Amino acid sequence: MKKMLENFFTQEELNKMNSMRFSKYSYLRDVLEGRFLEEARRIVSGREVGGDAMKYAMILREYSNSTEEYKM
Repeated sequence: MKKMLENFFTQEELNKMNSMRFSKYSYLRDVLEGRFLEEARRIVSGREVGGDAMKYAMILREYSNSTEEYKM
């Protein structure tokens, strides 16, 4: 579990979690939610529309088109 946490969090974040007496996992969840929201804002705002964003948009579009066939 420790190795997995080291892959997702910085040493500073882990040190802060380890120094906490309560709500350690709530703290880590909040950190992950913050990262997710920042990434979502970056994508939605179009600040960094790169190749990956375009690739995922095309995949979603194709999926959307293929599911419409089943709705009819």
